[in-house]
Amino acid sequence: MAEDLAEALALLDRRFLLRAIELSAEQVRSGRGGPFGAIVVRDGAVVAEGCNEVTLSFDPTAHAEVSVTFH
Repeated sequence: MAEDLAEALALLDRRFLLRAIELSAEQVRSGRGGPFGAIVVRDGAVVAEGCNEVTLSFDPTAHAEVSVTFH
C-alpha cells in the first residue's frame, strides 16, 4: 500500500514538474524572459503559476519563485 501511494505521488510530482517546464518554454517562445517557471501546489492541485519577469519588469527580484506568489 505504501508503495502504491509513493508511486501515485511520484506521478503527481512528474506532472507538476512538467507543467513548470511548459511554463518555462512558453516564456521563452513569447520573448518575455528567461526559461524559468514555478507553480504552487496545494492538496494535489495547482493553485498558482508564475514565470521569471526580471527582463519584462526590470525588477531583479522578479524571479519565477517570487512572481508566482503575486498571481
